[in-house]
Amino acid sequence: MEREHDLVIELWGSTELEAMLLLPDAAHLARHFFPGSMGVSPISPAVKVLPLPADHRYDDALFIRQLVEADITENESAKRQFFNYEALARDVADKADPTELQTLETLEAEIHAIWESRFAGASMDPETGKDHDFHSGVMETIRSHFSTDPKSMPPMSVVHHFGTMHRVVENGEAGWVAHFRKIAEEYRA
Repeated sequence: MEREHDLVIELWGSTELEAMLLLPDAAHLARHFFPGSMGVSPISPAVKVLPLPADHRYDDALFIRQLVEADITENESAKRQFFNYEALARDVADKADPTELQTLETLEAEIHAIWESRFAGASMDPETGKDHDFHSGVMETIRSHFSTDPKSMPPMSVVHHFGTMHRVVENGEAGWVAHFRKIAEEYRA
């Protein structure tokens, strides 16, 4: 065939084909021709949600302090969300897959943008700096946004999306009261 048509034929194994089909530009082809395979099904299964380890040390974390400052004292699920996002982020960093790294970077930016938009419209009490609907409103917006626009590589659940929000807070870029920056500064001092 090569001589007859004046071309070179290369044999590609499954590894080469999978690598090409996992590229972002080829995701639509993989979904169309191989639905349910290679982690690119239309609805990817979420990664396993891990239990919070008994020896966790989040009670003194900034994201917990910010929640408590907003009178959100039931925060065990927030700790689990944060732990699961951190575990996922470590796995992605260890693999160093550029697509997954970019997905997490984009996810953090999108979630920060959701928070910022809601923060701008919050009705913070002038004396306390609190809006008791702010946290739940942000989290519901995150849940709603990513239920219609799920990220598939790496696959994530709402627990991971909420954990991403807690990561943004832990970084000092957000909080749940008007004076969140002051709390972050005091925490870092």
